This record gives sequence, C-alpha cells and structure tokens, in this order.
Amino acid sequence: MASCWISEMDALPFDKEGNKPPDNYRMLNPTLPSQVVTFTPGTSAQSAAFAATTKLIAVMHDHSAPATVLTGSNPTALAGSHAVKNGEVVFIKVTGGEKIAVR
Repeated sequence: MASCWISEMDALPFDKEGNKPPDNYRMLNPTLPSQVVTFTPGTSAQSAAFAATTKLIAVMHDHSAPATVLTGSNPTALAGSHAVKNGEVVFIKVTGGEKIAVR
C-alpha cells in the first residue's frame, strides 16, 4: 500500500500575466480540506470530491516507483496517465467538485 497526499488551494500560483508570486507567498487556505488517498500500486483509487472553491491541488506520494494520476468527475488513473515521481510535488489546476485518481 502507498499513500498520496492532496492539498487543496483556492488560489492559483500565477497572476493573470503569468508571473510567479514571491517565494514567501502563501496560497494555502487553511479552511480547505486536505486528503490522503491510500492506493495499491497498479490499481486506481479515487479521492473524495474537492471543495467547491478548490482551484489548484498539490499532489505527492510515498510509493518507490512513479504513480500515475488523473483528475475529473469520475477519473480512473491508467498506466499512461500523468506520472508523478516519489517525493515530487505536482500542482494541478482543477475545478471544485472534481476528484483525483491515483494508481
């Protein structure tokens, strides 16, 4: 078994002109939930739906091999879905109510 941590954010990390915010900029809103999805490598597992105000998620996992992820209303992560390396933090733009699947 492996774990995937998902942090939900209500702000995007770049402004309208595509400029990155300063390093000390905090976009995390502590009122938004965080989730841990437990998954068996090779088998897709789904999160709960994101909060309605969620615009961005940060994803990382602890499996020794890359995990694959897919977002959507009822996603199933496949071998060809986006790969996330162990220890890597990936930011994914989402819409409130969507879910993430991890494999």
